Amino acid sequence: MTQTLTIIGNEGSPYSRKLRAVLRYRRIAHVWVVSNGPEYVAPPPVPVPVIPVLVWHDETGAMREAAVDSTPLIARLEREHTGRSLLPSDPALAFLSALVEDYGDEWCTKFMFHYRWTDPDGIEWARRQLMRQIDPSVPTAQLEQFAQWFGERQIARRAVVGCSEATAPLLEAGYRRLLGVLETLFAQRRFLFGDRPAAGDFGLYGQLTQLCGFDPTSARLAERTAPRVVAWTVRMEDLGGWRVDDGQWLDRDTAVDALKPLLAEIGGTYVPFLLANAAARARGAEWVECAVEGGQWRQQPFAYQVKCLNALRAQLAALAPADRDWLASVLAGSGCEALLAP
Repeated sequence: MTQTLTIIGNEGSPYSRKLRAVLRYRRIAHVWVVSNGPEYVAPPPVPVPVIPVLVWHDETGAMREAAVDSTPLIARLEREHTGRSLLPSDPALAFLSALVEDYGDEWCTKFMFHYRWTDPDGIEWARRQLMRQIDPSVPTAQLEQFAQWFGERQIARRAVVGCSEATAPLLEAGYRRLLGVLETLFAQRRFLFGDRPAAGDFGLYGQLTQLCGFDPTSARLAERTAPRVVAWTVRMEDLGGWRVDDGQWLDRDTAVDALKPLLAEIGGTYVPFLLANAAARARGAEWVECAVEGGQWRQQPFAYQVKCLNALRAQLAALAPADRDWLASVLAGSGCEALLAP
């Protein structure tokens, strides 16, 4: 008998919401525990102290193993649980899903961080509300102490993420463009690759839970300009009742036709950053500097996103030549074709 998993996270964490929604959609038995909340029990050690943490239990119910990082966790769940897969059956579309998931996780999170930790309304809301989400009954003095510490810590991380006065217009313009692209796309289909969600859907969903449903300035913008996106984000929260069959994946040409504006957005922003970040890390540079849609991007190099680039290129290398050729043809001119270069 498969043991129930435990997911430790927080409502204010986009990656926690992403992984929890995956577990719900795939109907994988799990218990949700708020990190540091009243029901929290420390899990086995993990390499990096981040959330969500996914915990496996032994036959007695004791915690046996814990792991972090939503994308590898989703891949492991694919190996360990059958049915209701997040991977399109066409390997070329599965790559595009991985690319969109990575864009959501690694670039759209910059939108979220910007609105939460540079916008004055966002800062004041998040500092206290994130603590209330851990425990709504927390005493006021403890709330204020946490709010001060956590706010200062996150604001100090803005340079690492790339949120600055110089990049703020790029991030806000990118968020508006993404809302417009998705608003048009969701007028045509329920999910990115057809009538069932893929990993790419969940990658975008995680960040949109915060941008459309928590942080006040970005949420108001979404409500005004992208009501379909807001509704889609709410619907993605729990798709456990969604009926699934393989016929719900679109064929590759139909699928990619409506995805081209999204791929162009990824190719104009995230891909040039990925390549510049890897180059900066390779030469030991202090800063990543590159042209992105609308202007010049500048931030400190980030080691994890080199790993992301390598993973995408490894997935490309594993494709059959005909699939790589098809991707080369559909990505040409989007900016994403740079990923295909040696």
